[in-house]
Parts: sequence; C-alpha cells; structure tokens
Amino acid sequence: MTSKTKDKSKTSRAKKPKESKPQIEVAVLESEQPQARIRVKQEDFIRRLAEKLTHFDANMILEAAMLSAGVGRQEGFFKKDEAKEICLALIKRGGPAYAVGAGIYREVVG
Repeated sequence: MTSKTKDKSKTSRAKKPKESKPQIEVAVLESEQPQARIRVKQEDFIRRLAEKLTHFDANMILEAAMLSAGVGRQEGFFKKDEAKEICLALIKRGGPAYAVGAGIYREVVG
C-alpha cells in the first residue's frame, strides 16, 4: 500500500458519523390486555378426576397434564389460556381424563 491509501483509510474511518440506534417502541394492542382469571382452580380438576379415579391417580394425571401444558402448580385461579391447555392435555390423555377435560373445556370456552 502506498502512503496515500493508508491516509485515506484512516481519514475515512474518522469521518463516519456515529450512527444512532433506532429506538424501539412497544405498542400494546387493545386485544392484548392481560388475561383475566377464571373460576377454575387446581382443586376443581382434582375433585372431578377423583370422582372417576382414586385421589392418588387423579393427582398424578393432573400433574402430568399440567407439566405437558407448561403450567405450574398454583393456589389461585387459572388464566383462561392455562385452563384450556390443561384441558387439552387431559383430553389427549384419554379415558376418564378425557371426560373431565372435555367437561371443563366446555365450561371455560362456552
């Protein structure tokens, strides 16, 4: 390289203006409001499953359904989407869990 090309490369770096990062704005749509809780608790699922199964089996089936739905144990009411996911996991399991999941799903959706 010649001294002229070295000088140009140094000056071209120095002349670049600092680029400002674009600011990101987060807009919340009206339809994306926080999910309301519905009147379904974990105990409601267990009670309905225990009508058809032993209490131990009801706990095991519900625990497996909650894990596959990605919902953790909680004391309060479920969000509508969480309850739907648990119901779908119970329906997928079949047998008595199908009947319980389908019944609660109808209540949640309808």
